[in-house]
Amino acid sequence: MITNYVQSEQAGMSDNVKKGAMAGFIILGFILTRWSMKKVRENYDIKMRDGYKFEETDYNFDNFADVSKLAVFCAIAGVLCGCTGIAGGMILGPLFLTYNMVPSVMSATNQYISMIAALSVVA
Repeated sequence: MITNYVQSEQAGMSDNVKKGAMAGFIILGFILTRWSMKKVRENYDIKMRDGYKFEETDYNFDNFADVSKLAVFCAIAGVLCGCTGIAGGMILGPLFLTYNMVPSVMSATNQYISMIAALSVVA
């Protein structure tokens, strides 16, 4: 039994490859977050230029700290979902509602997050 475990460990990836993959995933996450923030900001600037009427309950992510705070909460929720096996929408749904997200947008966002989680499990 012990020899089977040792053989399976030798056949797997090395620790350096695992750490490199994790570091690459984290760096890619930061890059994509910054790129997404830039695109959202461009859309916001266009709406402001054209006189778009925002709802008074809309939450504005005016600075990097606001976006970072939401990202940290989502990361904590992701860890909780991964550890407990419950669906991400059960944790993230109420979080998004506290940011006054429209329920239909919240539902679509939760479905997108579920797709990303399923793809990561497959990978």
